[in-house]
Amino acid sequence: MSALANLNIFSCVSQPMQMIVADILMDDDFVQKFLDTSRSLLLKSYKICTRKLDEMVIPYIRSSAGLFIYVDFSSLLPEPSIKGEIEFQKQVQESAKLVMTPGCCLNDNHPGMFRLCYASVSIEVLKIAMERLSDLVLKIRRGRST
Repeated sequence: MSALANLNIFSCVSQPMQMIVADILMDDDFVQKFLDTSRSLLLKSYKICTRKLDEMVIPYIRSSAGLFIYVDFSSLLPEPSIKGEIEFQKQVQESAKLVMTPGCCLNDNHPGMFRLCYASVSIEVLKIAMERLSDLVLKIRRGRST
């Protein structure tokens, strides 16, 4: 434990960096503009996701704040199990080039729930990602109807 306690020495934020951050955080105008811009971009990203999910008729849990949407892809799983959830996750990663966190990693007992984070990419990248996801959903649904 003593050895591990000393590891934080190598990861401390330097004093000059602490001073810079403190100066930035004391600039009320900057902080307010930053927060306003961040809120606006988060809302825009959220709307892009929810609009596309609504178009795909994929259920999700609506939110009033946050960085992600909790989406129910259970109707698209190859089988209603954790195995099916993992298979779907792999398909999304390989075909749509998207990374979503499966519900089984979040202790959700309902297979098919996924956390879709919309805050970590630009608006342009998010639009492309949602189009890719939409294309994959359509492909899966067409494959089942034949």
